[in-house]
Amino acid sequence: MIFFKGEEKPGRTPIIVFSTGDSDIHRMVEHLAARNVEIIAPVQHAPDGGLTAEFVDPDGHILSLYQPPN
Repeated sequence: MIFFKGEEKPGRTPIIVFSTGDSDIHRMVEHLAARNVEIIAPVQHAPDGGLTAEFVDPDGHILSLYQPPN
């Protein structure tokens, strides 16, 4: 589990974040998209210099992938 400091808006629940370790986050997001998973935030830089992307699970929950900086 990964925790990021930041201000949260009232009414928003935390996003569950899965760390990819040394895996290629771009390849993971392409894999999800190829299976018709809705990508709501493409791969982008995280505040700490890593990479992050967000998608929606089948129940409508927002989940996130995180790749630490090298």
